[in-house]
Amino acid sequence: MKLPPFQKKPESFLVRNSSNIFLFAGMVFFVLASYLFLSQYLFMKNAQMVIGKVISYEIPKSKTLRVPVIEYRSLDNHTHIFRHTEGTNPPTYRIGEQVKIYYNPLENEDVILGFSFIPLIILMIFGTFFTIIGFAMKQ
Repeated sequence: MKLPPFQKKPESFLVRNSSNIFLFAGMVFFVLASYLFLSQYLFMKNAQMVIGKVISYEIPKSKTLRVPVIEYRSLDNHTHIFRHTEGTNPPTYRIGEQVKIYYNPLENEDVILGFSFIPLIILMIFGTFFTIIGFAMKQ
């Protein structure tokens, strides 16, 4: 059955609300980036900072990039080994290079090397992209 020319087919929910969906997605990415930044900041604020030394590189199972293996001493003078989870090509550190280590004094194996900026940047780019698209669709 054909509709009369003066009647429009009703718009679907997605079409009516697409700008709001894009804005919401953008805000979700911004909230995730804020959460990631805040969790890293609070960890580093409460963590103990020591100097570690890159002793080697390993290629973890099912990975292709080499990750640094870092040796550090906790304040109780025990030696610990930290295997970073992120690899880069070319490697970020040289063997023998000293790096700052932030570790949880209550759990010596809970370690980070500082802020992970790549995930923050990716989340902010997606947040900006979706927010701009959402505002543009509102016009």
